Amino acid sequence: MKQWFNFLKYILVVLFILLSQISCKSISSESPPSNLSSVWKGAAYQFDVSESWDIVVSFDQTKQQTVIKYPSLNCGGYWSLLDSDEEMFEFREVITEGQNECTNNGRVVLKKKDDVTFEFYYFWPDDQTFSAYGLVFKR
Repeated sequence: MKQWFNFLKYILVVLFILLSQISCKSISSESPPSNLSSVWKGAAYQFDVSESWDIVVSFDQTKQQTVIKYPSLNCGGYWSLLDSDEEMFEFREVITEGQNECTNNGRVVLKKKDDVTFEFYYFWPDDQTFSAYGLVFKR
């Protein structure tokens, strides 16, 4: 049953990727986007290792930080905003906990699907190699 579920997740991820385009508009800022203040949870599928993992993102305006946790990978850190527009946010990921478990300096793109859902795209530190796709939902 778990293999069937993982296969379905993989198919959904591939479909989302085929239907999505990532565009970037240059606006730089270190603080989290105000329209994202909240906690967002979801999961992503990493293609090169054929595994999925959990995502918890906390956008905290009062502390002026964006905290990322990957509970199933035992790592986390923070995101620095690189670029954004009304539909997309691009971050540089800095891993501060579990550095042996997760790759540091990756690029993360969140693309708005609706008011409570973002698509999650992860790129290796070379900024070219697309590695993982998922969805995060506002909690």
